[in-house]
Amino acid sequence: MSQDTDLGPCPRCGKRRGEFKDGGSGRFRYLVICGACAWSAGPARMKDLAAKLWNEAKPIDRPQEKRG
Repeated sequence: MSQDTDLGPCPRCGKRRGEFKDGGSGRFRYLVICGACAWSAGPARMKDLAAKLWNEAKPIDRPQEKRG
């Protein structure tokens, strides 16, 4: 199963622009980052866990724009 297709929308901006990033070395080398707003979930030890962190993140309340 490819986790690339199992990423939900970004918890911050709602766009479907999540991309896996691999840090190459170290214990926590994987993360998912939004290509639209740069919000990220992770880092994680395994790619599957990075996808889980992304998909289970709570939506972030966006601050209201000041009008006036």
